Amino acid sequence: MNREQSERWLPEGPEGAPLVFLVDDDPELLRCFQLFLQRAGFRTASSDTADDGLAGIRRLRPALVIVDLWLRSREGAALQSGADLIRALGEDPALRDLRVIVMTGDVPEPDQFGDRAVQFVAKAAAAADPTRLPDLVRRRLASPPADRRAEAGG
Repeated sequence: MNREQSERWLPEGPEGAPLVFLVDDDPELLRCFQLFLQRAGFRTASSDTADDGLAGIRRLRPALVIVDLWLRSREGAALQSGADLIRALGEDPALRDLRVIVMTGDVPEPDQFGDRAVQFVAKAAAAADPTRLPDLVRRRLASPPADRRAEAGG
């Protein structure tokens, strides 16, 4: 792990609060979403690629993950997209029941992730309303982790 990764993975926000791990390749939106969540009482950590995100998630064991579906990847990366990351989470027995919110500009087919429990949110809507993402996180954290229904968050 390099210094940049270890610094990015340092959780920020209120001590003892639930940790939300964000994976998005847009640095401005990533910081915006982190601030929305921290101001709402959550701790956050982040990554800008699916591979790095999976490593951070395995290390930090967050309460919830928010993934940009259409992440750009590094050449030669094992995971090429947010969809690949979500599938990898579902294949790892230690992470299988992790709650996931998918950020996207369009709603994908729910079966794209198998029986993985995900909730979708429109990236533009989450960026426009500072309360939308924290409210979705609260609702998702209140739902059972093994709930396999895909929900739309608008």
